[in-house]
Amino acid sequence: MKPSPRLMSALVPVAVLSFFLSACGSGAPEAVDVLASPISSEAPVKGAVASEDSLEAEQAGGEIKVVTDANFTREVLMSDKPVLVYFWASCRAACEMMTQVLQEIAAEQDSLIVAKINVDENPATPSTYGITSIPTMHVYQGGQIVKTFIGAKPKAALLAGLAPYL
Repeated sequence: MKPSPRLMSALVPVAVLSFFLSACGSGAPEAVDVLASPISSEAPVKGAVASEDSLEAEQAGGEIKVVTDANFTREVLMSDKPVLVYFWASCRAACEMMTQVLQEIAAEQDSLIVAKINVDENPATPSTYGITSIPTMHVYQGGQIVKTFIGAKPKAALLAGLAPYL
């Protein structure tokens, strides 16, 4: 029996993410089982504020903060400040280079939160946002994606693109 086109269109993002994760050497079944990973049902509430232990409070030291599938809505979508989210994997040299650049930006910028999410350990969020290439960086403001960077970028190019959010 041939699968319907509707079913196939629903499975394509899962197949792409599974291929992508397996190409990075993640052989763990839980890393590629996107359907088994619950997507947070938390929805941003108008006027809601993130908790005191949020990324904003933690970023005083200028480090890149870690977000997960479980806290993405609270820490990114509900943030009062713009958040640059870096989708990465440890097996990519381009990701390692971008980590250094983003650490510098995090240390220099108080008006922007810099966060990262490992796509191998947190497959639901990248799948939700259609991440098919890493490194990818999204800027979220007011719970919405307002800017996207795909691929490794020099610091000057990132800062130029981030200027409206700094």
